Amino acid sequence: MGKKDITLNEFLGDPHIFADLLNGCFFRGRQEIRPEELLPMDSVQGTENRIGKPGKRIRDTKKLFYRHRPAAVLAVENQENPDCRMPVRCMRYDADEYERQIKAIAAVHKEKTRLSRFGEEDRLIPVFTLVLYYGADEWDYPDRLHDLLEFGGAAQWLLDMVPDYPLRRLSVRKDLDIELFRTELREVMGILQRVD
Repeated sequence: MGKKDITLNEFLGDPHIFADLLNGCFFRGRQEIRPEELLPMDSVQGTENRIGKPGKRIRDTKKLFYRHRPAAVLAVENQENPDCRMPVRCMRYDADEYERQIKAIAAVHKEKTRLSRFGEEDRLIPVFTLVLYYGADEWDYPDRLHDLLEFGGAAQWLLDMVPDYPLRRLSVRKDLDIELFRTELREVMGILQRVD
């Protein structure tokens, strides 16, 4: 993780800045997400490798969106350099978060009934990840899982059956209208739009 990335993570950790980013990017500046609805979450996510050995992944910025009850996990991944693996990386981050939720629900059941389980009545809260690309180069890399897969001329039915995973990526230089931001995020994104 580079120095710019760490600085941007700390900056976006402020709930006012985080809310401003999402409101400016997705709601044309309308204040749909309020800072007081964003609770901090640990950016370190537990995971397991192929042989079941525990490990961890570190997300850049992650918040719990709470409106009367937990409503969503919102995450931002800052990316200075294009990464063709990004759809898979985000899919894994999101899957790890869903797994964390399943384990937490199972632990509550175990406390109450001594049975660790995730039942048909249990529900997970949605996970949304935004990739905020602030690099100088054009992003000419896959924005969805299907763009990474080699179907080898297979029939359309195979393409239709394999689930896709779209990336929610915005380029600071091309996709952001900084006039929609209400906090000092406007100045920071303006600088990032001009830096080479």
